[in-house]
Amino acid sequence: MLDFNGPWGWLKIQLKDTLVEIVEKLKNFESMTWGEIDRSNKSHPIPSNKISREAQKRLIENELDDLENLYSIRLSGRGRIWGKRENEAFYIIWWDPNHTVYKVQKKHT
Repeated sequence: MLDFNGPWGWLKIQLKDTLVEIVEKLKNFESMTWGEIDRSNKSHPIPSNKISREAQKRLIENELDDLENLYSIRLSGRGRIWGKRENEAFYIIWWDPNHTVYKVQKKHT
């Protein structure tokens, strides 16, 4: 399910240190329940029709447009891992270092 190309593709990661950091952070979630992950770091499902047009187009290109929801796991202030949550499993699709898959308006702006 990993998307290697496109704007959030895993081949966009240029520094080995960045990938190591992502893997280390993901390891921390292995012992947590989904409820704990949701509460601890602002991770949550997002309806696929609410993500950016570019991200919706990329789902179509990868034949993943049947996904009703994507799940966003927050790894840093802006950095997100996007994927499909199915029961206890998580299938990674994208690395979104700048929070552009789902753009939010900041409050009071």
